[in-house]
Amino acid sequence: ALDRHLAVASGEVLQRGGRSLVTVSSGTTGNGFLLNPQARHGSGVGVHGLFDPGRTAAFPANISDAIVRRFGAPPADPDDIGQLEWTDTVLRDYVLPELRPDVVIDWMGPLDAAQHDHGVSSPEAKRALAAIDKSLARTIAAIEALTPGRRIDVVITSDHGFAQHTAGVDIVDALIGAGLKANAQSTDVIVASQSQSILFYVPTHDLRVVTELVRFLQRQPWIDVVFTRGGKDGQGSVPG
Repeated sequence: ALDRHLAVASGEVLQRGGRSLVTVSSGTTGNGFLLNPQARHGSGVGVHGLFDPGRTAAFPANISDAIVRRFGAPPADPDDIGQLEWTDTVLRDYVLPELRPDVVIDWMGPLDAAQHDHGVSSPEAKRALAAIDKSLARTIAAIEALTPGRRIDVVITSDHGFAQHTAGVDIVDALIGAGLKANAQSTDVIVASQSQSILFYVPTHDLRVVTELVRFLQRQPWIDVVFTRGGKDGQGSVPG
């Protein structure tokens, strides 16, 4: 999340310094928005063709209207490469020559989706990486053609490393088996999965129940860090 917070601050900081930020994304619409949420209020520009396909492709509205008129909506493409190509075409043919931003953030999404769906080094992942490499080369060439003789700083980064999930865990079933939850529909312990992180809510706030839950979780090989609310000095209500 850190890179997103830096991007959010960048639009406002650059604007205060008389400079401009344009963010473009072919990842999720969520990260397209989070890259620069203040674009709706005039702080730089945020572009994502799927905000509302064919209707809203960017913030602010006048930029969106110009993009939709000229480029339409991204193609329906299950591997996201079509969305990448649409997004970077908007970047090269409109954003760079007409908006002339001082800073561009280009979030290129297909590799993440391909690796989640097909695995690291899969043919689909390699195809996505090749498409990203080709598109990035074209974008750098376009910048160099627009600004001959000017130094260009290009920073390439990733939001995280990558590993495949090799096994799944039925958290609710595990809690029922341990006697910590009555059944799948019971509200004695409520489980809210966020994939890599799991939230547990004990409506009664009974410290005994919370402690038993934490002790059970700490014994499981599929559990990492456990946080509990309360306690002293920010250490949580259950030791360990």
